[in-house]
Amino acid sequence: METLATFDTVNTADCVESCPVAGFKSSMVVATYQLHKAAEFGGTCDRRSGTLQRFHLDCNGATDTDHADVTVCKLEEATTSSGVFDIKWNTQAMNDKAILGVATAGGSIELYELAKTGDKQTLRESGVATDEDTDSMCLSLDWNNRVHTNAQPSICASHSNGYVSVWNVAPQGIVHQAKWRAHDLYGSPIEAWISAFNCHDPNVLFSGADDAILKGWDLRAGFASPNFKNTLQYSMGVCSIQFHPHDEWLVAVGSYDEQVAVWDHRNMSNPLAMCSAGGGVWRLKWHPAESRKELLLAACMHNGFHVLELVAGKSSLRMAASYDRHDSLAYGVDWWQHPAALPANAPVIGSASFYDHTFHVWRQPLQTDKANSAKQLPAASIPSPSSVPLMSSPRSDSHMLSKANLCSAFVSLARWNIFNKRHENPKDLQVEKDADSSLDFEIETCGTAAVFERLPLKSTRDAVTWRGTRRVKLLATVRKTHGMVSH
Repeated sequence: METLATFDTVNTADCVESCPVAGFKSSMVVATYQLHKAAEFGGTCDRRSGTLQRFHLDCNGATDTDHADVTVCKLEEATTSSGVFDIKWNTQAMNDKAILGVATAGGSIELYELAKTGDKQTLRESGVATDEDTDSMCLSLDWNNRVHTNAQPSICASHSNGYVSVWNVAPQGIVHQAKWRAHDLYGSPIEAWISAFNCHDPNVLFSGADDAILKGWDLRAGFASPNFKNTLQYSMGVCSIQFHPHDEWLVAVGSYDEQVAVWDHRNMSNPLAMCSAGGGVWRLKWHPAESRKELLLAACMHNGFHVLELVAGKSSLRMAASYDRHDSLAYGVDWWQHPAALPANAPVIGSASFYDHTFHVWRQPLQTDKANSAKQLPAASIPSPSSVPLMSSPRSDSHMLSKANLCSAFVSLARWNIFNKRHENPKDLQVEKDADSSLDFEIETCGTAAVFERLPLKSTRDAVTWRGTRRVKLLATVRKTHGMVSH
C-alpha cells in the first residue's frame, strides 16, 4: 500500500468522482458537506455549505502508474449553494465540456461544466433545478447514459422524503420529467438514500432507502407500484447501487447492514455473490475498464476502503486490496480514470473521509490471483438485532450525535428484518444506559411509543439487546425529544 498524497479539505468530505470524459481524465473532484449550527453564527436555524474541489493527477509521461513518479495537486475550488450529498459526471461531453451533476442538501440538482479556456480548465456552474418540496434534501443522483450515448440524457435523483425524481438535461436547462413516492415508512416520509439507472436500459432504475427495501422501476410502466421489491434481503437501509458497465445483467448493492451483494437483475430473489464488508457500504464503484471488470471498489464507513474481486464464476467475492489510513468515516471513493492509471496493476484511487476532512490518493498492487482463495471474504448473513453494529450516515441531523460517537442508534433501531407484521412490547427492547450521557430519544414503533433515556454516547457499537424468540420488523422514527434530531 502506498499513499501518494493527502489533502485537508477543511470541510467534511463525502464524495469523490473521477472525470471519465476524454481530455479531462486527469481531473478528480472531491465534494464536501458542512453543517453550521445556528448558535455558531448567531442565526435562528442551521445552515449547510458545500464545496467542489478539483484535483489533477500528473503521471509525468509514464504510460502506466505501477511504478511511476505520480504527483497530485489541487487546482481549484467552487462553492455550492448547500452541502453536497452526491456528485456524478456525465460520461459524455456536451458542447466539448465535461458536465458534473451535484445533489445538494438544499434539495437542488446543480450542473457544473469543466471547460477548456486556452491552456486552462475551469469548473463553473451551468444550471440548477430545485425540487418543489423545499424541505426535502437531494441525497443521490445518476445519469442514464453511462453506456449508451444520448444527446439529451436524463438524471434520476433520490430525496430525503422518500421520493425519486427524473430530470432531462436539455440545451434549455434541466427539465422535470417525473416524480413519485418510491419509499415510505407506514405512510411517513423516509430517506431514499440511493437511486441508479440501469446503464444498459435507460428506462429502468433501482432505488434503495431507510426502509431496508430495494425496488426496481420501469419508467414506461408508471409509478403506482415497482417492477419488483426485495423486502427480506436487507436488515438495514439500502444506500448504494451500481449497475455493471460491461456486464449488462450485473448490479452491485450495498447496505448499512455491511452486506455487499452482486445480483443478476433478471432474478432478484437470490444474489449471485455476497460478502460482509465490515462496515456500512456507502458507495460501490465497478472498475471502468473491461479488462478489470471483475473489480468492485467499496467505501465501507467504519471499515475503510476495499477493492473486491468477483470470482468463481461470479459466485463469490474476495479481497483484492484494502486501504485503512483514514481516521474517520469512509464515504467517497473512485478509480482515477487517467489513461495511465486505469489499466495499471496498481491503479490510482482517490478516497475521502468525513470528520477528519481528508482526501487521500493511493495505490496498491491488486492481488487478483484466483489461487489466493484464503483471502475470500466471509459470506454475509442477515444479522440478528442483537448483533447489528450501529452505523452513521452523512445526514445533517446526525452529525452532532456522531461526533459524540453515538453511531446512528436512531438509524439502526429503525431497520430490522420483516418476519412478522407485529412488534414486541417496547419494554422488551433494552438499551444500555450510561449515567454520563444525557440524550433522551423517543421511539415510535407502529403507533406504540416508548422513551429510552440516556442512550450511551461512548461506544460505536451501542449495546442493544432483543428479548423474546419472535423476530419482527421494528421500523421506527427516532427523534431527540428536544429537537436536536428529527427523523
